[in-house]
Amino acid sequence: MNNTLKRSLIILAALVFALLSFGTAFADEGDNTDYTGYLDPATNEPISDSEAGSGNGRDALSSTMYYDRETKDFVYTVSGTLTEVHSNAADGMILNTPVYLDGADGGSVTVYQNGNEYGGNFSGINEPGEYVVTMQQNGSKQRLFIFTIVGSATGLVHNYTVPDGFYLTKVTRDGENIFVDRYTADMEEEGDYVIEYECSANNSIYTLKTTIDRTPPQPVFSGNADSKGRIHSAVKISGLESSDTLVVYRNGGRATVNKNSDGSYTIPDTGTYYIQVYDEAGNVAEYNFSISMYLNASAFVFVVLLVLVIAAVVGFIIYKRRHLKIG
Repeated sequence: MNNTLKRSLIILAALVFALLSFGTAFADEGDNTDYTGYLDPATNEPISDSEAGSGNGRDALSSTMYYDRETKDFVYTVSGTLTEVHSNAADGMILNTPVYLDGADGGSVTVYQNGNEYGGNFSGINEPGEYVVTMQQNGSKQRLFIFTIVGSATGLVHNYTVPDGFYLTKVTRDGENIFVDRYTADMEEEGDYVIEYECSANNSIYTLKTTIDRTPPQPVFSGNADSKGRIHSAVKISGLESSDTLVVYRNGGRATVNKNSDGSYTIPDTGTYYIQVYDEAGNVAEYNFSISMYLNASAFVFVVLLVLVIAAVVGFIIYKRRHLKIG
């Protein structure tokens, strides 16, 4: 092989090596459409495994909600401001554990429970209900996020659509698998539900366990009623569960009724009544009735004594008149 051919082969090999090196560098600097690791939500650039594992950084779950890997909070931002509200509840989440809000102490955040302003402590909201968190901005209230708290039993929920950035992994009713959709669980039928769903930002599994109960309480009322339904005695209310709540209104105002030792209630006073009975699941039964004038045991004894006193007085007067001496 002559020298000219050798030089040509060497030059060609050098060119091929240079082209391969350039292509590799270009690929490293190109877009990351095939990248499956962590991304910085601010720059949308890849984060190394060591950086991601350090706990720093945030993952965007929606346009206004992030997951903070250091604090393990869901963070809500207010457009046009630097204000942030941290919570353990994601937007749209249903929980049966207490919910806290951090960064909501400045007075601009208002929480509504079932449409009414919530006046409790933001460090541990645990009363069942539907909540809306708002923030005052430029003279109007901006919705930040919503969440629902349920107890061990509820009638509030008919389906559960998991928050943005989450997907369902398990749905059972009474121990049987009813998983059919990655994002929505049908909870229309009564039964014991277990719902598990995963957050794509932290790969954590969240679990909701609750019993769907839509059957209202069925208290038993007893009393002496005439043919027209008018009650002429005290009314006893029994058949309530220990977790049921009795609310009594008499003549349009709230009334207090004491519980008997057997768990029943007795309403002795005359008047027009409106009764509400709530169960643990939030179901309510409503009743209306009136108690007309009647004689109870105490009143009967009083009347008898009054008659005896009157009779004694009359007898004494008659006796005096018959034995009256005229001087």
